[in-house]
Amino acid sequence: MTKKNFEILLEEAVVSDPGGLEGTLIKENENYQKDLWRSYGPGRYDNYATMYVDEFIGNGFADDECGEAESTNHYALVRGPFKHPSLSGQKGAIVETTGQGFVSAEFFESKPALEKKWEEICSEISEMMEGAEAEDY
Repeated sequence: MTKKNFEILLEEAVVSDPGGLEGTLIKENENYQKDLWRSYGPGRYDNYATMYVDEFIGNGFADDECGEAESTNHYALVRGPFKHPSLSGQKGAIVETTGQGFVSAEFFESKPALEKKWEEICSEISEMMEGAEAEDY
């Protein structure tokens, strides 16, 4: 299954699965399609847009990953475009998962900005990992 096909299935789940995770969102908020940026409330995600993009990562559609949640936090790159109307202007997102399981995302309206930030994060993590390995010896 491709990332694009998965996004289509995810969109259909929002409408067709009233008992699933996405169906729960519809029960909570009939304006889910328009209100993806609202706060998720107490829980692991900072907002519903982050939860939406994290579904891609959980189903193996991250474009790249670096770090590990326990030591450096885990980061995943998801390149757009996204089908969801609330995310249509976004070129991608970088999703961060902490060792405590909290998930946040930074969305980008420009591909160069997305790629630059991703390179900075991976470079920083690489340096941290090299420093940790040196300390082990």
